[in-house]
Amino acid sequence: MYRWEIWTDGPSRLLTAAEGSGRLITTMRALSAAFPGEADTVRMSPGGDRLPIGTDADDDTAEALRQELEAGGNTGVEALSLGRGRLWVTWRDPGPGRPGTRAELQVGTKPLMNPALEERLPELAALVAELGRVWEADYAWIDIVHVRQDWNRWRRGLPVFSLATWLRDSAARVDVDGLDVDATDTGGGRLVVLRLPPAAVGNDEEGSVSGGRALVRALAARTVLADGRPLLAANPALAG
Repeated sequence: MYRWEIWTDGPSRLLTAAEGSGRLITTMRALSAAFPGEADTVRMSPGGDRLPIGTDADDDTAEALRQELEAGGNTGVEALSLGRGRLWVTWRDPGPGRPGTRAELQVGTKPLMNPALEERLPELAALVAELGRVWEADYAWIDIVHVRQDWNRWRRGLPVFSLATWLRDSAARVDVDGLDVDATDTGGGRLVVLRLPPAAVGNDEEGSVSGGRALVRALAARTVLADGRPLLAANPALAG
């Protein structure tokens, strides 16, 4: 049984608590639209009240989030539980000059959400690009947890390819000519989506669907960072 997530990775933006709260609300509204019935409320602590998302009442939710961020030094929030608890959101931004100076958004899922990935990859890919834009990230992607742990070992501050990956134009470029992917320019970024089912990357139990690993590695080998370095020179682990 696998589990998937959506990640964004970008430079610290030194957001105010109000700005961070606003972007979290925008993120949760996007999740509510993408997963009807799964993200229409948020709970900020175990046993806490569930607050509305996606209605006029979420202005009060935004204020509660702002206060939560301000109380925590505005460095992020951990595991905001959405809807029935099958989705959660974590945001971390330690700020420039502090350890771990990248800002990250993580949308986590439970295995019960796997059919959404298997049946609606184009829609989820669009969501990846949208969240990359909302958070002014350098990169955003669909992460399959066991694949990351096994062979697709990404590193903070560098892109990694998966079923769907968004790259900011100013951060990295990839040549997709001749590869089995769909690439879409999104205005300031590029969305790359594999023309393969999730099992081709995640290795289904029967091993009957393959090719994803080779395609992911081919994309990594064709990627050049903004400073001119090949991605594989910056993160050799992606070469296998």
